[in-house]
Amino acid sequence: VEVLSLKMADIEHYWENLAQFKQRFEPIPDEHREFLDDVTFKRFLVARQGDLDKAEAMLRETLAWRSEYKPHEVTSEMVKDNLSIGKMFVHGFDKEGRPMVYTKKNLDGPAPADVALRLTVYNLEKALRMCRLTGHWQIMWVIDMNGYTRKNSPPLGYTIQFLKLIMNHYPECLGTAVVVDAPMIFSFLWKPLSLLLDKRTANKIHFVNGHTDKKWDLFQRWCHRHKLDVKYGGAVEVVYSYERMERPAH
Repeated sequence: VEVLSLKMADIEHYWENLAQFKQRFEPIPDEHREFLDDVTFKRFLVARQGDLDKAEAMLRETLAWRSEYKPHEVTSEMVKDNLSIGKMFVHGFDKEGRPMVYTKKNLDGPAPADVALRLTVYNLEKALRMCRLTGHWQIMWVIDMNGYTRKNSPPLGYTIQFLKLIMNHYPECLGTAVVVDAPMIFSFLWKPLSLLLDKRTANKIHFVNGHTDKKWDLFQRWCHRHKLDVKYGGAVEVVYSYERMERPAH
């Protein structure tokens, strides 16, 4: 599994203090019992290179945010207007068994930052539930920039909140991100935004443009051809369906 561009031995070294780290949060409140599993503790340890004090501070900030925002209570019905058109959704797994999140920029509209963020949180929480079922701790994210224009570009406030959300409250959840067919205008926006990312996160983001053969050359590192959309060199057509892919209770 691709993690941080670090050797697994280094990562496992960060986990040596797992039991001690967990003890700092005992007794675990009922509202956080599902979230505070071993995988979560490991993510935060890795995010702070095994420093118990820094990892504890980071995780406590996240627990405070979860108590206030309640991301685990965001349901598909609450984000249906944007979810049902396939703007962002979770579908399938990559070769490593990591859930795949898709973002379709051509379907983006001028949604308020808080609405766009809630859709993101819903999909992240759904992907993490899938991680718990498969035993994996990271996701793969495909961001399709076809149709991206300044007009349908998300609010800057959302973009900044999104980057902070990933780094501060979902650290090390991102295993790989592939940005497909980003136009020139995006490159001007990406340069300053990338400065907000830590180096490990930035190194997980890949860009690819051009013919489907070129896209497949990149995607084949992580994806099976028979499970990947034809747009990216795969062999299937991934069509989002709210009724088929979402459960009203989640």
